[in-house]
Amino acid sequence: MPKNKITTTLDEAVGQLMAQMTEADKRTYRKGPEADAGALLPHGPGTAMRNAWGLWHGKTALSKWLRSKRIWHGDDASCTIYRALWRRLHGLPIDDAWLAEQAASYEKFWRQSGLTWDMQPIAGHEEPKSRTIFVKRT
Repeated sequence: MPKNKITTTLDEAVGQLMAQMTEADKRTYRKGPEADAGALLPHGPGTAMRNAWGLWHGKTALSKWLRSKRIWHGDDASCTIYRALWRRLHGLPIDDAWLAEQAASYEKFWRQSGLTWDMQPIAGHEEPKSRTIFVKRT
């Protein structure tokens, strides 16, 4: 969970997270696959990061920068930061090509949900059927 100032860059965000990790934490984090990087940490720190760094509202420098890369949603932003952390721990590049891949995967997900990458409704998209299960209590 971020305890320092609101970061302004992805590099700074990853640096803050790494500074708070023990060597044992880093070893554990390296073991999982990159695709699961966001799930390798408990839910609480991700929520704290999204709130502390303003990833929901797009008003902080970091969230504005991520949005300029087409990473709009707060969950997508924190997942990108966690994956960047995983890549740094593995000595892999965190460059524009990688960020474009991240944005494309999020865009595909949101398009299937009837939204554009910037959370606008897609005209004519059929609302998915509800998966809500109603339980009758006796």
